[in-house]
Amino acid sequence: MKTIKAKNGEWVNLSNHLPTLTEVPNKTFAVAVAKNIAILKENLSHLEGVLLATPEYRELSEKVKVYEGKTDKKSVAALKKLEKEYKDVIAARQEQIDGVNLLLAEEVEIEVEPITEDMYPESINAKQIIGLTLLN
Repeated sequence: MKTIKAKNGEWVNLSNHLPTLTEVPNKTFAVAVAKNIAILKENLSHLEGVLLATPEYRELSEKVKVYEGKTDKKSVAALKKLEKEYKDVIAARQEQIDGVNLLLAEEVEIEVEPITEDMYPESINAKQIIGLTLLN
């Protein structure tokens, strides 16, 4: 095991990348991938759902969809009216996004199973390797 300090956002990216490697054939590599998936799931659980939109914001999103890509005066006016009507909802969503960005920028230490170059299977490609740089 190895303790690595990185930003929450980097850990989330790794957490999203690792499941794409579960079919790569190599026992040692597979064990390390599986262990890290479990480790990151546990260590990042506090981030689950932090970006879920409120029911009010989802309602606004549905109303806005009608006007997507439209530039006529009537559509623009309707969008402006929605912006005004949902001003507090939009501000709350922006505040939520700002808070999530702060969370993702925080550095944390996590003890992970290193995946080093000597563990890479012959069939691994560059895209897969790039996603693992944090674990080297």
